[in-house]
Amino acid sequence: MKSLSQFRDSCNGIPVTVRVDPKGFYLYWVDQNHEMDLLDIATIRDVRTGQYAKKPRDMKLRQLVTMGSQDTLEEKTVTICYGADFVNVNFMNLCCTRKEIARKFY
Repeated sequence: MKSLSQFRDSCNGIPVTVRVDPKGFYLYWVDQNHEMDLLDIATIRDVRTGQYAKKPRDMKLRQLVTMGSQDTLEEKTVTICYGADFVNVNFMNLCCTRKEIARKFY
């Protein structure tokens, strides 16, 4: 996966490259400064795209992540819900350059 932007509420968008490790245990991403972060795939509870994904509320951030093809932001946004249990979940949001890339997460 290439050219994704990770965003959190009230935060700037960060361009990242997202991959799954060769053995399929971790989802990891690398930013432009070569800093890496990862997420254990076993902790992922839900993956949402389309109308169920969280889109950025800040208009400046929304314009920043509306990059690439002319697909709607709703089609290109992926929300990953993760946590140690089903009650205490966190959300990670990714905006892809094309809706085809967003569908690969699903």
